[in-house]
Amino acid sequence: MTTYTAHVQETKNDVESLGGNSYNLQLAKSVNSKSGPIFNVVHSSGVLANSQGAKVTYGGIWQECNLGDSYDLDSYGAWMVKDNNLNAKPNALNMGKNGYIPVHVIVGIKTDNGDDSKWQAIFVNPDKLLKNAHGEYEPTEKVLVWFEEDDRTETIIDEQGTYPKEGDMTDNHDIYYHYDIVGGAWSEQLTPYPWCDGS
Repeated sequence: MTTYTAHVQETKNDVESLGGNSYNLQLAKSVNSKSGPIFNVVHSSGVLANSQGAKVTYGGIWQECNLGDSYDLDSYGAWMVKDNNLNAKPNALNMGKNGYIPVHVIVGIKTDNGDDSKWQAIFVNPDKLLKNAHGEYEPTEKVLVWFEEDDRTETIIDEQGTYPKEGDMTDNHDIYYHYDIVGGAWSEQLTPYPWCDGS
């Protein structure tokens, strides 16, 4: 199993300014589409200091699979191995045939937290996979990172955020990001920032 780590490192002053203004760190992972990578689920959301989780509501039964594997959904909604799927792609999660009702396919990753490992969605197909249709879902090693503030009041909805930084982790599985609040720009590098204490 390959591990990818996106580090976001901020100075103490940046953390205090971002956190003091209710900005949360956001991270999204992509799945390939005909028009390019799609980032449609916030995979992780939290204040830098305490890494709170984002709430995403969805349901279904997770089917663990490797890239290139192919599964069908039978008429009861159960996953079945599909051996000779002519549409299968070697770098995709493949659904040979949806024998159930139209469904929104969700691609997820399993977090490695020892005994507390959980599935988390990284992509929800906005279009339903119709009955008897097939689908191929190719994860890409691209991520988006940004800070966002979401403050709701009774009469005004106030939403602010930084522009996102897209990172490609295809060749580098360990990347460091930093948002400079004074300059208003993201940077990235392959080694920790020298002023960072390692967090």
